[in-house]
Amino acid sequence: MSRAQVTVPLDIPDVRVLKTEINPRGELIISIESTKPGATCHRCGGWIDKFHGHDNWVSVRHLPVFGRPTYLRYRPRRYQCLECEEHPTTTQRLDWQDANSPHTFAYDEHLLLQLVGSTIEDVSLKEQVGYEAVLGAGLYALLVGASPSVLRAALMGGMYA
Repeated sequence: MSRAQVTVPLDIPDVRVLKTEINPRGELIISIESTKPGATCHRCGGWIDKFHGHDNWVSVRHLPVFGRPTYLRYRPRRYQCLECEEHPTTTQRLDWQDANSPHTFAYDEHLLLQLVGSTIEDVSLKEQVGYEAVLGAGLYALLVGASPSVLRAALMGGMYA
């Protein structure tokens, strides 16, 4: 007997879903690839579209689906600049995740909303993430500007408790 399935949109630009699976811990793993056709050269700032390969697999936390922790798994694309001396390569940056963050922007906003009426420690326990991850989402929002209503709700809800 086959299992019933549901399709849920990711609402993430420039990606294609390759595979979905549930790991032994019950987490949903969604393997994706970028459909963005290039990158901005880290040296000259020009647009580059000469594909040069992939980096290692990266997993980032995304919004929960049906109560399951969810991770997006992808291999960042690398591009080579033919205009710069020595033809450096640049890793593609994606609009939905900061390169150094273990979360998508959507998940960071989710963490902020969870802070309404809760403490950082409460959210850390509920979401099964470190205290620093929740604090980091809040500080990042302050630095880069979360939507004012989300930030106001999080701050009023005891973010610094």
